[in-house]
Amino acid sequence: MVHVCEREGGAHVGQRGGPGQARLGLVVARAVGTAVERNRLKRQIRVAWRSLRSRTAPVDCVVVVRKPAVGAAFSELAGHLESCLQSLGVLAALTPGAPLGAGATGGSV
Repeated sequence: MVHVCEREGGAHVGQRGGPGQARLGLVVARAVGTAVERNRLKRQIRVAWRSLRSRTAPVDCVVVVRKPAVGAAFSELAGHLESCLQSLGVLAALTPGAPLGAGATGGSV
């Protein structure tokens, strides 16, 4: 599950991303699995996010991870994240011929 919030105001103290950059928040409850499973999911989702971040509108995205994600292949997790962001309208289309992770125009909220 992915929640998207438009950012209000300027940068906060200690904020990593600039005001024009999308940010990711992860919620992985203990009920999802063991600490090893939860940390693995968080690492995989962060890697998938890094490849999509340049195409994402400057919003705050919160991903709520559910139990069925445990044991899923990385490509499946990345695909679900991308499809969620597309369905929410915050992911710009990939420019034809551009490498993955390359910025695209458009896609503003």
